[in-house]
Amino acid sequence: MNDIVTAVVDENFNVHQRLARIRRWQNEYFSEDEQLQVRLGQLDGSKPLGVQRGHQIGQLRKILIMKQMREPLEILIGSDQPEARHRSVRQNLVRQFASLSKMDRLRWLDNFLFIMTPDLLKLHKKILEYCAFDQQCIFLLSAPSGMGKTTYLNWLVALNLPGVEEQTRLAPVVVKVDAPLGNGTLKTLLQRMLLACGATYLKESDLFLVKVNVGTEVIDGPAKLIENWTGGILRDVVRLLRHASRRAIEDDHPCLSPQLLEEAWKEIQTVWVADFF
Repeated sequence: MNDIVTAVVDENFNVHQRLARIRRWQNEYFSEDEQLQVRLGQLDGSKPLGVQRGHQIGQLRKILIMKQMREPLEILIGSDQPEARHRSVRQNLVRQFASLSKMDRLRWLDNFLFIMTPDLLKLHKKILEYCAFDQQCIFLLSAPSGMGKTTYLNWLVALNLPGVEEQTRLAPVVVKVDAPLGNGTLKTLLQRMLLACGATYLKESDLFLVKVNVGTEVIDGPAKLIENWTGGILRDVVRLLRHASRRAIEDDHPCLSPQLLEEAWKEIQTVWVADFF
């Protein structure tokens, strides 16, 4: 497994250096994504092999988005830290952010793609510990919905993928398979496992599966409103803040007003569609 580091947000955090890294990671991501789009356009969608390969590429493109955060932000400050340090870190960020261009402010929001929370960092260190001993083990990740489990796994897979040019001859180091929901069968799970590993289940191969099954009057402050709308689910809080902040920057709003937050929340409810295939 590849070595992975985080960017610690402290009193000395340099916003401009961080943005330079994000630009470099984004350029690398766009280059890989363009190569995948070319491969996708060369497939014959009328044939089973083309359909399965297209599904593989589609899933890969979704996961590759996380490559834009090769070094996620790590927030070390907690309730056990002195208030003076909280203020120092905040002042350092505010001073630098105020001088950014609109384009850089929008780019900064890409940090919300994945943030290494203390709980996720503890999990990540535990996984790396077992990998270092080359041990086979099973982790049961149990947490309320929206705490970042799936996002963390997508990020871990993305940073351990072979390069686009190597994917036809090298097996992935880390494989993530989404369990079927609803009436999904074991056959559906096996199909997803094969596709995730780069294989197909055509009749011509020994991995053929007979049939394909696809299942698929008090005005609260902004913080209270966000909690009420999202239920405190980290995933939804991050999505809302990122979308609302983007609108505020683009429309030159001085802050995130309750009205802007409400409009943003309604927008992401209509735009976001989950794909469970």
